[in-house]
Amino acid sequence: MRSRETPLTEEEALALIGDPDEHARQMDGFSRSVQRFWDRHDELLQAHPDSWVAVHGDHILVAKSSDVLFEEMDRAGIPRDQSFVRFLAAKQRLLIL
Repeated sequence: MRSRETPLTEEEALALIGDPDEHARQMDGFSRSVQRFWDRHDELLQAHPDSWVAVHGDHILVAKSSDVLFEEMDRAGIPRDQSFVRFLAAKQRLLIL
């Protein structure tokens, strides 16, 4: 096991992140999913207040609970780790920090 002070070799880093080109494609896909969500946010909020939404590419799933949403994602073969998931709150919360 390496100590934290010892930098990874290029081979070790690639073994951790996998193929850099595939990683870049996944990140681009995730960014597009995030943008698709925000492009349709108002429409989704109006149609599905207080619901959970998952966006992966062209797929948009909506459910009343996160458990049900994740079950639907699994059934549809939508990868959880590559999807944008968000709760659509009907009422905005004011946070004072």
